[in-house]
Amino acid sequence: MRIATGQPVDTANSAKDFFIYAQKENIKLFIPTIVAAECCWVLKGVYKFNRFMIRDGLIKLFSLPFLELEDKAILQSLDVYAEKNIDFIDAYIASIKKDIPIVTWNGRHFKRLSREFYSPEEILDSEN
Repeated sequence: MRIATGQPVDTANSAKDFFIYAQKENIKLFIPTIVAAECCWVLKGVYKFNRFMIRDGLIKLFSLPFLELEDKAILQSLDVYAEKNIDFIDAYIASIKKDIPIVTWNGRHFKRLSREFYSPEEILDSEN
């Protein structure tokens, strides 16, 4: 995120130098899914980037050859996050395990996606 925001300047410069070093030395840097989620949250909440800027910037960043994503579904999730105007975590949940329904109280977001979902109450009511 420091590279994307340039803030704080000293840390952003160190991050840029580290990325240059990693690329030059052929070092793979691992990006856990939770880090991608936090990037979205901080860029939107703290830095007020819009979801399209976040998607475009993170896809560009995460596509660098010396970065390794924990899950390639992160890239698809970033696109869904921007296009469907839903939280990154909801987009990520929808992009994995597509063969099983989602149990959530957040039907508002999942209605925008072509995924089967139920509230816990709907499941409990169907058992009665």
